[in-house]
Amino acid sequence: MFLSEEIKENNEGLYIIKLFPEQTCNICLRKDVVIFNELYKNYSNKINIYVLNQEGSDELERFGAKFEYKILNEEEANNLFEQDIYIGNPITFLMYNTTSIDYFETKITHLEQSDFFHNRMKTILSRTTEE
Repeated sequence: MFLSEEIKENNEGLYIIKLFPEQTCNICLRKDVVIFNELYKNYSNKINIYVLNQEGSDELERFGAKFEYKILNEEEANNLFEQDIYIGNPITFLMYNTTSIDYFETKITHLEQSDFFHNRMKTILSRTTEE
């Protein structure tokens, strides 16, 4: 995955990039808001959350998001990565410097795997933060 210069400059080591599309299933969104409220509380300096336009932001607020995020217009979203990425559901990237280690796209049919993936991220973040 090729990251924009902004992300490269502002992140080092292990971190998370979370992308919320402007529209997605409510169950997926509700699930991710709960997960990222918890993660952000403990690891805010390791998490970058982006929302693709204002409508997506309104949905996050409706589901009780307590984390900071940046709203991107279409041009900014296209410049976030140096390659095209289709974002139909919320997607999480676990990154190390400029390399994607793992990613997960939240889908209504994979909610149990979402818990597993995000718990694993929490464990990795807690271990690297303690060092």
